[in-house]
Amino acid sequence: MFLKMLAIVSSLAGMIAASAAPPLPPPAVPSIPNNGSLRVTVKLLKPQVRVGHSCPVEMDVANISSRPQTLYTYGCSWGELWSISDRRLFFQGGSGPCHWNPLRVITLKPGEQFRQDAALETDAKPGNIRFRVTFYPGKGRSFESDTLTLKVTS
Repeated sequence: MFLKMLAIVSSLAGMIAASAAPPLPPPAVPSIPNNGSLRVTVKLLKPQVRVGHSCPVEMDVANISSRPQTLYTYGCSWGELWSISDRRLFFQGGSGPCHWNPLRVITLKPGEQFRQDAALETDAKPGNIRFRVTFYPGKGRSFESDTLTLKVTS
């Protein structure tokens, strides 16, 4: 009897361990060919920033083609799909832990745009930082903004 109960407990422990697997990573972003149909525009809402402070920015992705365009972003890890060409600048951290990070599929009709609000920070020495922002809406595609200049003050 004891051996039978031990076998049942062992079997249940194995089932519980199998069900406690780590959470799955976010789904992969589907591959879409780069057809030059999106334009990225970045607007600095302040022309300068003090070292250790943030500068709000508006990052727009516009459909400049004559047909609908699909792009992908995530709920709270959206920053993984955007990059800044100068390593002295970085996106300000989020407002807290990410408990739900869904893949968002966004379809833009011709002329429509998607906006991602963000804030840039720097720990660079005072001076001008020239940079571009690149958006990666799907594997194999990237769209770069025009060059911007942010003045850093002490």
